Amino acid sequence: MCNPERIIIRACVTDIPGVSEVRPWTLAKLFLKHERGRYLDKQNDFIHGLPGFDVLDENRKIKRWCMVDLNMSGSPDGEASSVPHGVYLATRTDEGWVFELHSTWEDKAKIFTRQYSWRGTKETSQGSVSILSKEGCET
Repeated sequence: MCNPERIIIRACVTDIPGVSEVRPWTLAKLFLKHERGRYLDKQNDFIHGLPGFDVLDENRKIKRWCMVDLNMSGSPDGEASSVPHGVYLATRTDEGWVFELHSTWEDKAKIFTRQYSWRGTKETSQGSVSILSKEGCET
């Protein structure tokens, strides 16, 4: 089993192929294929559905964040702060996708993503709520 890791990806959502509802999954699968050489593991990876991926106007170039917790079984519940974070800018080119690591964004990303606990829950005033179910995630 690989070490746990939180990946945060910034991408133009209208560049992501397929229907808008599955863009976070599509982006995560593209990242894993290109950067980790593996497929999405429904049992050990979790995709957080952050707002704004459902833009329908293909002419608009809107960038949004996608967050993926990888290798979840390697970390205790709710402890994302101790997990290494990787922040990437995704760009679609004529040749395919390029994922550029931006380590200078890491500190700000860790601050923002603290509100999202490991394994896909968010702490709110009403308690923990699931952000995005793994249901419907096709490999």
